[in-house]
Amino acid sequence: MAVARKRLEGWRPRRPKEVPRASLAKRYFLGGLIALGVCFSHPVSEDSYAAGPNGMTVDEVEAVFRKRMPTEWRRKAPELARHLANLCQLHGFDPAFVLSMIHVESSFKPHAVSKVGAVGLMQFLPSTAKYIAKRYRIKYRKGRELRDPFLNLTLGVHYLAYLRRAFETTDQALAAYNLGPTRVRGMVMAGAFDPGPVRKYVNDIKAGRSTMKREGRDLATVQKFTAALTGPEHLWDRLNSRPIPGVIMPHAE
Repeated sequence: MAVARKRLEGWRPRRPKEVPRASLAKRYFLGGLIALGVCFSHPVSEDSYAAGPNGMTVDEVEAVFRKRMPTEWRRKAPELARHLANLCQLHGFDPAFVLSMIHVESSFKPHAVSKVGAVGLMQFLPSTAKYIAKRYRIKYRKGRELRDPFLNLTLGVHYLAYLRRAFETTDQALAAYNLGPTRVRGMVMAGAFDPGPVRKYVNDIKAGRSTMKREGRDLATVQKFTAALTGPEHLWDRLNSRPIPGVIMPHAE
């Protein structure tokens, strides 16, 4: 007992270890970054991106490319259509939504260059292209490569996927595509988001989705009937080869 009493008398509670102020600041900073990540990483509440049951077929996308692309690129319409369809399926986009963006951004001109230096179908700045290519491990080296429609579409759809995860609404994501994510994120955090100067841009893309669907459907239907009438075994020959009851077909002399 005497030994135990001496041990208790000599015991003193340990003082809590002081944490350096620099470490505390670092922890608060990292915590803030995590909180921002949670705030800006969430599913989109609108369905303006989604393909849904009425998404465009590859033939319909091809028909739009064949009509709207410059003459020298129309022969690549089937490959471009398959490429865009695969990208949209990968990220859950409606091809009509992307086609509407292309129409608003560049009018389907692969070599289009804006006043601020944005290039190609989806008007990519080389700096943005470099960031997205690195993030998604897409092969890209120089800004002139953005004139390639296949690379431009790849970067563009991946960038849309990035913005979809970063912002809550379609309006915010489209505004970020035009104004830059940093500027729009500042508006959202300040509770003062307003498309304002890009309102027409946002509305034109959203409205153009239905236009692209209708155009693709109509053009694909016309192309199918044209192929049936003018192909090697076209419809007219098949009709003439089958006698109609009660009708005497003329014989070639």
